[in-house]
Amino acid sequence: MLYLAAFAAALLVDTIPVFAPPAWIVLAFTIIHWNLNPWGIIASGALGSVIGRYILTLLHAARVGEDLPQERKRQHLVPWQETRRALLVRQSLRDAVRDFAALKPQRSSLRPAWPA
Repeated sequence: MLYLAAFAAALLVDTIPVFAPPAWIVLAFTIIHWNLNPWGIIASGALGSVIGRYILTLLHAARVGEDLPQERKRQHLVPWQETRRALLVRQSLRDAVRDFAALKPQRSSLRPAWPA
């Protein structure tokens, strides 16, 4: 029954969209206070945390999706597409410099470049 309480506590803590203690603190408290099997608490708490975060994500996505009309969503993506293009240009320039450095003639002498 206490494992179900740990599950519910982790679910509740990870579903709250405001500042709340991390789930691991609640789980550590249950392990220490009731002297339970740590592996059972970790398993039930991890499952509760995953489900709690999933519920929080669904609630947040539904709320954000209602706030933005479809056209505004598309306009919001335009700067990201421009940034992506700019990064691809930078990446191609970086690759060109790297390729040039790899293909340039190497030093023919075997002595070190610095004086001994």
